[in-house]
Amino acid sequence: MASIAGTTGLVRVDVADSSMSNNTGNGLTATGGAASLNVMATRMNASFNGGTGMAEVGANSFIRIGSSTVTGNNVGVAGNNVSSFGNNQIIGNTTEGTLDAAVLN
Repeated sequence: MASIAGTTGLVRVDVADSSMSNNTGNGLTATGGAASLNVMATRMNASFNGGTGMAEVGANSFIRIGSSTVTGNNVGVAGNNVSSFGNNQIIGNTTEGTLDAAVLN
């Protein structure tokens, strides 16, 4: 969904009150590179995707999830930099995936 190939600096993306569902691939994908990509997903539904509900890929990319639902995907969440505010429903995926250990405030 968000790719910043060929960009430098900092790119911020805010996804709110949205649904990324029923795709053959991933729901939300944040792919970083030379630039830092910060994605904030608030009140988002990522469900019934053939790939991953929310995927962080590559260097310098980050996903922060709040008040969101991730269910019915092959993988719920994936990546090294996927953080949560602790108020999400990530359940019912073939593999739930792992969030960063720290809960954001």
